[in-house]
Amino acid sequence: KEWELKAASATLLKDEDKAVLIDVSIIFFTKNNKKVRLTSKRGTLNTTTHDMVFSDNVIVKYETSVLRTDKLHYNKKDHIIYSDTHVRLEKKDSVIEADSMTTRLNDNMTILKGHVRGNFSENFKIQ
Repeated sequence: KEWELKAASATLLKDEDKAVLIDVSIIFFTKNNKKVRLTSKRGTLNTTTHDMVFSDNVIVKYETSVLRTDKLHYNKKDHIIYSDTHVRLEKKDSVIEADSMTTRLNDNMTILKGHVRGNFSENFKIQ
């Protein structure tokens, strides 16, 4: 299982192979069966490819880290989430911001690009 999706409402647009989602909650599973939780106000699901786009207050939680952005994409084929808009990654007293990011869900790897900057507490650990 790669993901579980819940939404307050879903409108199916058959001609466009798309479902329009409101108040989205999704759990992505890694190959180690760890959970990455995402919420957003809006989303779209391509009913053919199962690729998704989330927007409007996107929040991703993984263990003790929280990622915030305005728009986030999910690519099913590669099982990655990515954003080409500003991202903010928070972990305890530390913050990293960047212009874009890609997370490889099966590899437990996040790549931040473009104007990467942050503040780190003395207890910050990258895992």
